[in-house]
Amino acid sequence: MKKKKGIISDPCKDAEERYAQKFRVVETIGALDDAETYYTTSDFQNLDRGYRRHCGPTALTNALFTIRGALHRGKGTEEAQPARDFSAEKVFSRVAHIGMHRLLYWNTDLFHRFGGTSNLLAPLYALTCFRAFCQKKVRPGMNLPAWRPFLQHAFSKGALVYLELLFHPCYGSHHLLASAMLRLEGEDGRTTKYYLKLADGWGKTPRYLPVEELYLSQFFAIYC
Repeated sequence: MKKKKGIISDPCKDAEERYAQKFRVVETIGALDDAETYYTTSDFQNLDRGYRRHCGPTALTNALFTIRGALHRGKGTEEAQPARDFSAEKVFSRVAHIGMHRLLYWNTDLFHRFGGTSNLLAPLYALTCFRAFCQKKVRPGMNLPAWRPFLQHAFSKGALVYLELLFHPCYGSHHLLASAMLRLEGEDGRTTKYYLKLADGWGKTPRYLPVEELYLSQFFAIYC
């Protein structure tokens, strides 16, 4: 298998390069992929006094906007309606300050190792932010291994997925949002591969990630 380390913008093309056959998407699992937003760390890095290692607050900002978009499309609930102004900069600043105040996000990059959002505390960070912006029925789950059955179950229940990558060959250690799982089928009729559809915090369009590349990563589901 060819190991691809670059950003993936076309899952079928990526799978074709890896497995030397054509693929097509036969199923999209997830209810919120058409509401996903694509704010990036570059959008916010110069706000206030500047932000570093802020992929976690960026992912939560995208989550808040995605839920708002789902509500406007009739896929959310009234209880999920955001209660505050949804200017992107104001939302991000509020999310970041919540994290810093509660020691859930550290706005530093010490020796390129220390700083950012704790994997362990990310669900609590999300819960705190949703309580600040939304009603209580928007609820994050607990951290789970990023294994396909767990991910597939979350998407089948209509959840967003907050993904915590660890040692990924392209993204390294990085927090991002996934809105759907795509099931791809090879032209041989026997090969099936799964990809996540991402708002990766780096690009303004959807990116994709093979589920088999998640290694030691984990995630939690956000239900609305």
